[in-house]
Amino acid sequence: MKNKKAKEALKNLEDGLQHHPKSQELYKLLSKLYAEQGDTQKIKVFVEGKKPAFDVEPYLKDGRNLVPVRAISEALGSDVSWNADSQTVVIKKNGTVVELPLGSTKVKVNGEERSIDSTAELKNGRIMVPVRFISEFLGQEVEWDSTSKIVIIKSV
Repeated sequence: MKNKKAKEALKNLEDGLQHHPKSQELYKLLSKLYAEQGDTQKIKVFVEGKKPAFDVEPYLKDGRNLVPVRAISEALGSDVSWNADSQTVVIKKNGTVVELPLGSTKVKVNGEERSIDSTAELKNGRIMVPVRFISEFLGQEVEWDSTSKIVIIKSV
């Protein structure tokens, strides 16, 4: 019975976040409930209070959370394309164009070259990217709850 109530509480909190995506209190409660349930290993991602669907699970590598580029970019309201010749992901949103070559620390944002500290990589047929890099370049704020491994992405 206790497990059923905990699952119901999780669902209620996740539903509440869809209506109040900037509520620090709801995220704190969610983190506490995940911790009480022992769900502190799997990375959970919330974009504006909603959990995007990932066909390859996010993972932590060298202190960076990597997520599938298409799923996270589309959750952020971006268009995503793949240039097979140059092995580059192209992400467009509100006039911002991010070009992210596979395996490189050099990226272009609106034609200007920038450096990132973690490269995009291929895993199970998906391009995985550092979530903070993509989110911040697309005008979002990113928070990390290390207790329950929750990535929180909100508009600035």
